[in-house]
Amino acid sequence: MDFFEKQDKARRNTYWLLLYFALALTSMTVIINFAAYWVTRLWINNLISIQAWFQEPFWWISGGVVLTVGAGTLWRLIQLNKGGESLARLLGASPVSPETRLPGERRLINITEEMSIASGVPMPRLFILHSEQGINAFVAGYRLEDMSLTVTQGALEQLTRDELQGIIGHEFSHIHNADTRLNIQIVSVLAGILLIGAIGSFLFRSAFHSSRTGFRVGSRRGNDARSTAALVGAGAVLFVVGYTGLFFGRMIQAAISRQRELLADSSSVQFTRNPDGIGAALFKIGYTNQNSYLTATSKAQEVNHMCFGESLKLNSWFASHPPINQRIDAIDPKLMSRMRSRYNTGKLAPEAGQKDESPISAGISGFASTKTTQAPPPTAKQKPPSALHELAGSVPEDSQRWATHILGELDRIFGDTLHQPTHCELLLYGLVLKETSLMASTQTELKSSDGQSILSHPDYIESWNRLKQLPPEAMMTLLEVATSVLKSCNSQVRQHITQTLKELVAADNKTTFTEFVILSFAAKHLLTKPPEKTVNKPDILATELSVILSMFCFLGTKGSGNQQVSRGPESLFNEITTLYYPLLTKLSYQPSISSTLLSQSIRRVSNMSPLLKPTIIDACAEAVMHDQTVTLKEYQLLRLVIELLDCPMPPVIPGVK
Repeated sequence: MDFFEKQDKARRNTYWLLLYFALALTSMTVIINFAAYWVTRLWINNLISIQAWFQEPFWWISGGVVLTVGAGTLWRLIQLNKGGESLARLLGASPVSPETRLPGERRLINITEEMSIASGVPMPRLFILHSEQGINAFVAGYRLEDMSLTVTQGALEQLTRDELQGIIGHEFSHIHNADTRLNIQIVSVLAGILLIGAIGSFLFRSAFHSSRTGFRVGSRRGNDARSTAALVGAGAVLFVVGYTGLFFGRMIQAAISRQRELLADSSSVQFTRNPDGIGAALFKIGYTNQNSYLTATSKAQEVNHMCFGESLKLNSWFASHPPINQRIDAIDPKLMSRMRSRYNTGKLAPEAGQKDESPISAGISGFASTKTTQAPPPTAKQKPPSALHELAGSVPEDSQRWATHILGELDRIFGDTLHQPTHCELLLYGLVLKETSLMASTQTELKSSDGQSILSHPDYIESWNRLKQLPPEAMMTLLEVATSVLKSCNSQVRQHITQTLKELVAADNKTTFTEFVILSFAAKHLLTKPPEKTVNKPDILATELSVILSMFCFLGTKGSGNQQVSRGPESLFNEITTLYYPLLTKLSYQPSISSTLLSQSIRRVSNMSPLLKPTIIDACAEAVMHDQTVTLKEYQLLRLVIELLDCPMPPVIPGVK
């Protein structure tokens, strides 16, 4: 099952979640009605029949249960409308500043950054639960661009680099497996289910407090006693029903989560190529004085299913994760004995003193060490893949080496300024000004987000001089890093940056190919746009598909170095559409394409259902690779299209061995 099939399955799993939710709601409704009926028979009207109950009281009580649970679920959904960031802040997590110099936080950024570049996943926002000393982490988000990765302070302090890398690889696999959206929906469902129990607990405590107050003042009236008893009874019933809902909630968590955790563990090993890293982290949680519990938040049971380890102590029947020993054995049957040996010899202790590190001093490594002396640039000749979309959600070794190499280059050129929002903003402006004519750029009086003129900004000259050293093939990686840093800015700053980029591009009344790539990439990651309706039929987007494929065919035949396969763009277009869209007769080659038309076409195609995306990705790759040569522009456009289609694709097109 590839990434796109997993995405489609994740969407369908939402319907299963709704079914589980309906079963839990039905059970709670039946129990409350049963209890209310017998309370009414015993205390109010012993003559009421079942038939009379179903004529009116049943519907009032059932409506109240549905309304209460639905309101709780809706309220939590509203609270989490910003995706992963909303959930992290709900639990009390603090964002990690891109400029931090704390060794543990710097290490977290370095590992996450390289894993993001190598896998093609946009860099998630990082948060830390400073009050939690257990070893845990979770990733959350509705879409790739609003993902957040949250780790506990205990994970930063108690884990070595390899162990932290293993946990981050586990969380990245949840992104690849399209688990994150469903996880947030489960949090909202559980909030609604648990609300009934919370109301019951409140009524029970209120009745108890009222009875104690009444005793002190000598109030012993019969009505007061009956009211208090009724309040206690109602509270007790709702409390019991709430825990019945909790039972179903934990069953939902266990049913959905257990197999996903085993899959994420194995995927982490594939990403990092280091089973001992995640194995040691699991061993510390299960077999040392460490644990994974979240003790400083009241929301631990709501997020238990999405954490790396159990967030609270549960009976094995309700555990949302497989037992630790089972998880370790699934990674490698011999791993447990290695971990016990290392623990007995004191080699599982956290590293003594975490040194301040840059990506270079860290080995540029979120991965197991590999030779990085030569990394093939994207312009190198490579054999075409049989199906490029199959690489989505993977981290090939070539991509790992490329990420290591290119991040090393960026660190050499930009150093610490690469993680400073002010410099990242100026770097984006500089990339556009390199494309803009000198006359237009000198006449530009646009200002940066801090109110200073861009060209006279005190940091601009330094950024410009560094930017002139940037290898052309590193531009896309620079865009990824810079936009991930700028995500930490507020929405007004991000809107200012994208608007200023548009005005800089328009300064000379033309849009170059590089300007189009920069502007589209920045808008994708810095602006928040509501999701549009999913398109399930490719013929609806025939015009847009024609525009995109025509552009790739034009680039694929322009200046082809292989004369034996050289052909015209229209001929290549007809060949590719016949191969990939044989039933779609509306496709036609577009000889003239504006940047606006191309942008609109990519945006509309990005709304296709997950199962339709592999075909357009493979068709574009066929146009790029038909002459077995990937030019810089082809690489950049393919990278941009893949990014806008929300496909986590490795940064290099590796050949099939």
